[in-house]
Amino acid sequence: MKKTPRNTSLPAFALAFSLLAADGVQAGWIKSYGTKGVEYGTTLAPSPKGGYYLSAISSPATSTTKSAALLSLLSNQGKPIWTKKITTGAYDTFYLSELNNGRILLQGTTAVNDGPADAVWAVYNVNRATGALSPVFKKAYKGKGDEQLIITQDSQGVLWGTGTTTSFSSNGRSMDMVLAKIDANTGIPAWSKVYNYGYDDSIVAFIPKGDNFILLADSQTATADSKKILLGQLNKLGVPVSGSFKEYGGTGLRISALNIKPISGGNYLVSGNLENSLNDKYPRLFVMKLNSNLGYVWAKSYAGGSDQGLHTAEVNENADKSLTLTTRLDTALYINIGGQQFPFGALAHPTVIQLSSNGAVISTKSFEYKEVDSSRLSRIANGDYLLGGFTSDAMDPNKPAEPQVDMLYGRFNPTLAPAWVKTLAGPLLDSGFISQKSTGYLLSGETMSWGAGNVDVLAGDLDANGDVPGCPYIKEVAMAETAPTITATNLNWQPKAASLIRKGSITAADIVLNVTNGAITTTNICSN
Repeated sequence: MKKTPRNTSLPAFALAFSLLAADGVQAGWIKSYGTKGVEYGTTLAPSPKGGYYLSAISSPATSTTKSAALLSLLSNQGKPIWTKKITTGAYDTFYLSELNNGRILLQGTTAVNDGPADAVWAVYNVNRATGALSPVFKKAYKGKGDEQLIITQDSQGVLWGTGTTTSFSSNGRSMDMVLAKIDANTGIPAWSKVYNYGYDDSIVAFIPKGDNFILLADSQTATADSKKILLGQLNKLGVPVSGSFKEYGGTGLRISALNIKPISGGNYLVSGNLENSLNDKYPRLFVMKLNSNLGYVWAKSYAGGSDQGLHTAEVNENADKSLTLTTRLDTALYINIGGQQFPFGALAHPTVIQLSSNGAVISTKSFEYKEVDSSRLSRIANGDYLLGGFTSDAMDPNKPAEPQVDMLYGRFNPTLAPAWVKTLAGPLLDSGFISQKSTGYLLSGETMSWGAGNVDVLAGDLDANGDVPGCPYIKEVAMAETAPTITATNLNWQPKAASLIRKGSITAADIVLNVTNGAITTTNICSN
């Protein structure tokens, strides 16, 4: 007898497809997602197959509850189709993202007693209709100390892990660098290296250069009052290229690298922070230029005025070979008590420093809306800049009530003139950032103004003007422009030959991860 074919998954597929397709016209929305606890670490990314993946960490509402990773597939209008929770049952800090092949990558750390953590990485196949996650692999590095790995995927689909370990140090506290090439189908490192140079070493960037890779790292002494930069090349197996590694920095300074990026002529720019000591309240920035062979060309530091610090630098080269350095300028506030001045806070504003091709200051701009505009400017593909962060009045020591904090975001043209700047203003505390997509912007952030718990995550789909039409909480604002005084100083660094010490390799072990249905409350903030 001929049997009638059965397809038990058809209703689920049909339901999921209808949820994605029914609201295919993306008219704009902003929502909060959360539980009764605290949600943070928001990532919102469009999926090539439709909808969005929302990832967050759900932290306990009580001390007896452990954190867990939440993953939701959202429809085009932000409605959760399903939500999954992933945890070991211990103290977990996990992040999730979609890989090039549609699989889900989980990474982070787990700790049994809220102490030293093990690094965790796992890959899942996902049934988009039901949210069922089937593991491809689940791995951890269970060292003797504290282990951290950051996993990224390259254009060839290879997973790279960079991080730190204390398992190889004699005192069990100082950090060594970890580099691993991880098979995306097994989770097992094809190779891994543990390297040491100073007391505490950490990898800042790992980028391709021809057939090799550039490794940029920070290294500090045991006293923590001296910190320098390491820069050199590794081959395809992670072995240092002979004679390539150099140490950069000055005696008695803390030099922390933030990034390295290629520019015209095969040259490179390295940017970062410079401090006089661990407790320096007024850090400076530095920019260093290297030639195509990673040879030193010049390095300069940039400082604000009296009681001012510069933070979170990003440097970009322009078409005319000039440079744009974006940062945040903080100015200390003081209160007079008994005739003595005591610091109690700081003013903060996004700031732009235009530099010549050799690092000389050409001009400066600082943008001010309220007293505290704690936000940053980041360049996008066409040369424009996006602004993101938060804004508020400064804390008044005579009126200790917490000020209202609003999300501050906007778009600036390549000459750093605002195209538009807006706030998302709820009654309490809100902050976040925007990223560009094909027809507008995605919003990711955190809110205490709306939602189910203490802190919920914010997510949204904005139009080309950064709006959800008709949203009463979005206001267009104007930022005043000032010209702060920024001073450049030649650093005259003398690169010193450096040799990495190979200490060993890491091994992957299987780990148990629990995947369950998650409960998440959605609050509609704005919808057109």
